[in-house]
Parts: sequence; C-alpha cells; structure tokens
Amino acid sequence: MRVRAVAGVLALIAVAAAWAPVRAGQDGLDARARGFLEAVRTHRRNAERIAAYFPREGEWRYVHTRHTAGGASVGVWRFPAGETLRAIQGPLVMSFDLHVEGQRVGTLVHQLLLRGSEWRRVRGTRFVPRDAPAGSAIYVQWRRESGAWVIDEIGDESFSGQAKLPSWCC
Repeated sequence: MRVRAVAGVLALIAVAAAWAPVRAGQDGLDARARGFLEAVRTHRRNAERIAAYFPREGEWRYVHTRHTAGGASVGVWRFPAGETLRAIQGPLVMSFDLHVEGQRVGTLVHQLLLRGSEWRRVRGTRFVPRDAPAGSAIYVQWRRESGAWVIDEIGDESFSGQAKLPSWCC
C-alpha cells in the first residue's frame, strides 16, 4: 500500500513538473531563436544555414502583411518542410537575403539590420523585435519537433505606394 502511495505522489510530481511554466531561457528556445536571427542577419546568401532552423517534417507558414495606401492585407503561405530551401532561395528571397538596392522595408532581414537580433519572447514561443508590440506583424514563432526547436511560422511586412511608414522606419 505504501509503495502505491509513494508511486502516486511521484506521478503527481512528474505531472506537475510537466505542466509547470518554463522560466525564460531554460528550455533552450531563447538561444535557438538568437542563433536563427543571427544566421539571417550575418550570413547573406547562405540559405542552407538558415534552412537548418526549419522543420524536417510537416509544414511551416509564412505570414506577410502588405501595407498600401488603401489599407493592409495579410497573406499566409504554407511550405512543406522538404521545400524550405527552395522557398528561402525563391519566393521568400526578399525576406531572407539582403538586397542593397531595393530592400523592402519591413522584411525579416531588413528588420534585423535596422533593429538588431536581440528580440524578445512573447506569447510563449513567439519572438518580436525588442521595441515592437507583442502583436507585431514581424515575428518568428517556434514549435518542438523531435525534441528540437524549429520554426513554425514567420511574419513580416512590406509597404508600397503611399502606405504610411511606421515610426521605427527610416
């Protein structure tokens, strides 16, 4: 009877530990996010290094907010894990690769160059630039895959036409 009681208490402790919130940084996500942001910021034209932070199975999402004089529109694209490198080198090249002439304001790489790679964690696994609100259109969100942190979703934005530029810009 005593053995069952001890086992029950140990099981309760294990469940409580699993549900207890992880203090910032203890789960390795902060370091992983910083590594990804530095890879994008400093390793131009090295899509393989950037792709290493994305999932190997399932899919991930890219969310882009486009600001124009008429308002904002949000587009969501889903990419299978096996197409990550192709997406980074192709349709998402403006978000991940620096273009000295014609860099779009608001893209991920632009934000890293302008605001640095010291982003803050909000909403559990989401990171935004340190001076941005938690609901920023510019973010990187993570998930667990086989015990490792991988990117689940990335959000950035662009401004065209007579769109009002944000206060952090230019």
